[in-house]
Amino acid sequence: MPESNQSDVVRCAILSFAHGHAVGYAGVLVALPDAELVVIADDNEERGRDAAAEFGVEFVADYRHALTRDDIDAVVI
Repeated sequence: MPESNQSDVVRCAILSFAHGHAVGYAGVLVALPDAELVVIADDNEERGRDAAAEFGVEFVADYRHALTRDDIDAVVI
């Protein structure tokens, strides 16, 4: 069987940072060795940009942009 080009890392998006536990969810994702937080989507641009900057990830204002990406394996809503 040929070697897979895919990583064992699960690449994740968070869709909205409005939830009170969003900071905790993001913290867990960046701490897990087999997960990577890639993008934060939030319709509140200031909140989303601040969160993305805090965790060093990309920000998008429309969650649908995160859902159409081919580099996202999972989402936290």
